[in-house]
Amino acid sequence: MKPVKSICLIALLITTAFQLSSCLGDHEPEEIGYNLFFNFIDSSGNDFIVKNTPLNDGSIYELDIIISAPCNNWNNDIYNFSGSDVNQPVFRSTWIDGHAYFTSYFYLPADDCPEMKTLTYKLKYPGLFGDEEVHEIVSYWEIPKKKQEPACSYAICKRIEFEGKEISSIAPVETKGYATHSLVTIVLDENGIQ
Repeated sequence: MKPVKSICLIALLITTAFQLSSCLGDHEPEEIGYNLFFNFIDSSGNDFIVKNTPLNDGSIYELDIIISAPCNNWNNDIYNFSGSDVNQPVFRSTWIDGHAYFTSYFYLPADDCPEMKTLTYKLKYPGLFGDEEVHEIVSYWEIPKKKQEPACSYAICKRIEFEGKEISSIAPVETKGYATHSLVTIVLDENGIQ
């Protein structure tokens, strides 16, 4: 009777290990998260967001995200496309190390949009930029090849261009043993434009 229990225990352990390996590891993720946190500061290092804009008020800006290749569930031609199963792009705000950040959590299905390496954020925000123009922030991403969580992996932002200038202050942030979002700091002048 003891050998039967041992065999059952070993079989149970092998089955459990197999099931866990199917959730993590070498398998393709179901979706890719492009999580970017924006800190806008003035030339003295003061948070521009705090000085000039209320936090968490989505009615005072317009945000669209343009992806670099067509996907079935995202339409670059329709501003804030609401018929998609992708979350509508929005900013939230948070404080990190005493600085205010606009946070953008954006996810695309990996099977439909597997290699989305460039995202363009089109942002109209008079309180931040001091004008009615749509400003572009182009982001370049490294896509993970392996699943990091049961359903998702996170892209890492490698480069940002704002108004044609490269922004070098990008920092990936590890929260679970791998990067889940990137922080970027953009310097604006007193009128809101760098």
